[in-house]
Amino acid sequence: ASVLAFALSTTLCWYYYGSVSLAYLTPGFKIPFILAYFSFFLTGLLFPTPSVIPLNDAVLFLCTLLTLITIFKKRIDIPKINTKGIDWEIGT
Repeated sequence: ASVLAFALSTTLCWYYYGSVSLAYLTPGFKIPFILAYFSFFLTGLLFPTPSVIPLNDAVLFLCTLLTLITIFKKRIDIPKINTKGIDWEIGT
């Protein structure tokens, strides 16, 4: 049960990081990201583990790269966000 909870929480966290990063970089591109992310998620559920590991590594790499690009592009805004609190309206 704890492994399942860890897997689910990890999946949700990577989805959140990727979608927020993508919303900062390209507003309006969120729906294709959602479809792609959950299609990879379903692929991982349906296919045997050894064949899915390279795909998993690629998706994690892309999510990490997306997060790093967002941090780099928004590095000027990060101190402003930290001083005024979290702005839940992305792009405002």
